[in-house]
Amino acid sequence: MLTINIAAQLQAFAMTLLLGVLLGFIFHGYQLLISQLGLRQGLLYVCDLILWALLLWLIFGALLFINEGELRSYVFLALIVGVLLYFKYLSPSCRRPLRWLTGIMVRLLRGLARLVLRLLALLRRATHFLYRRLNPPPPQTDEEEIFQ
Repeated sequence: MLTINIAAQLQAFAMTLLLGVLLGFIFHGYQLLISQLGLRQGLLYVCDLILWALLLWLIFGALLFINEGELRSYVFLALIVGVLLYFKYLSPSCRRPLRWLTGIMVRLLRGLARLVLRLLALLRRATHFLYRRLNPPPPQTDEEEIFQ
């Protein structure tokens, strides 16, 4: 006989609902971060792809913990309801702290980008220098010496 533990099912639903709220928070932060960064369209597509890959990893990792990875209809319902609850009730109160946090992230990302660009420029100069040292140009000769 199949025994259904209602308390365990409700606990799994509540935890999945909280996961949906967390997803809403992450997505809201991502929206604010992208709007502050002002990325070009091509880079935006790459960032979107990375975000969704990370969110899928988070969802399935959490579902493995919550209900051993079982995908039931209430899982999708709880995730959607959790995201909707976040945007309806929590997003107005989270907007200001998220803007502050994304402002810090923008400064960190821009500083990191500048550092990476400087390191790449340094690597390019070093490579060019080594190439010139290891492959010197052939010596110049007069045309008369060549034909004699």
